[in-house]
Amino acid sequence: MDILDIISQPTPPRREVSPATEHSIPEDQDSDQEDELPTCIPTESRKRRAEDNNGFALTASRNVRLKKGDENSVLRFAQLSSPQQRITVYAELRSLSELVARIKPGQAVFTVPDSLVRRIERYSFTVLVSPTCQLYIKDDSPFKLILSHLESNPQWGLTEDIRNTTAQYAAVKSRLRKALTNRRNVLKTLMKTSLGHDKEAAASKEPGTQDILQLCEAIIASGASTVPTVPKVSLQMLARFALLRKILEKCLTNPAMKNSEDYWNLVDKNLKAMRERKDTPKRISEFFAHVLEEDYDLYGDKPRAEVSNDVPPLEAFEENDSDI
Repeated sequence: MDILDIISQPTPPRREVSPATEHSIPEDQDSDQEDELPTCIPTESRKRRAEDNNGFALTASRNVRLKKGDENSVLRFAQLSSPQQRITVYAELRSLSELVARIKPGQAVFTVPDSLVRRIERYSFTVLVSPTCQLYIKDDSPFKLILSHLESNPQWGLTEDIRNTTAQYAAVKSRLRKALTNRRNVLKTLMKTSLGHDKEAAASKEPGTQDILQLCEAIIASGASTVPTVPKVSLQMLARFALLRKILEKCLTNPAMKNSEDYWNLVDKNLKAMRERKDTPKRISEFFAHVLEEDYDLYGDKPRAEVSNDVPPLEAFEENDSDI
């Protein structure tokens, strides 16, 4: 038959096939073979799966010790569809990204340069021990004096970059304040010991009092490691510390004077009153000479023969300030 004849013939009607016939098992196939799993999950099965998720969400929340409100959030999340869960997670991630972007990284820990630390320790000693010290604590006088001196000499470590960096500059100033506080505490402790208020000396029943020269030598020794050349005791230093421990002796008998700041504030108050009343260098010199004579009478006059009038007073800052 020619192909044109085949095409021109009418199409035979399609044979109807019943569902039972369509899905019937071929005769040559074992009738005991298992049926394929259904391609969809019944509605009842989906509901049971959701309940399982809720239980798992509750267990997971409690395992990480979430609060009740957070547990409820997890349960609500478990009831969302997969697309809804993904969108929710993405929104949370975007929110976290914004928070991270706003976090400023912490500045690196700044260490005060060793050369600057040595200068701070040195001047905390020389300023407070010098008989020319005007104030010991009031108006931050020693702090401002030393800081200004360090700023005037950036080669010692307090550079312009450090001054312009807030955290680094604050670290330097904190170190200076701490050094001054420690040095004041050392001076007060040495003076208390010289007055016989040392607990260990009292327990050993040894004489606790010291003459003014012994006190000043102990003070010089306490800061000897901070200066390039150990200074000598001068008459001016003897007179200044005779006054300081005279004030301390009164404070030790006054219960209201409970801490070091009370004592140093009282010292500053007395020095200011003295300068106002003794308004000339001669009268100031006579005042300190009288205080020193009183100290000699109370604790001994050994310094008379051992301290030369030629020894200059210890200056807070030397003219030729060499590197340490």
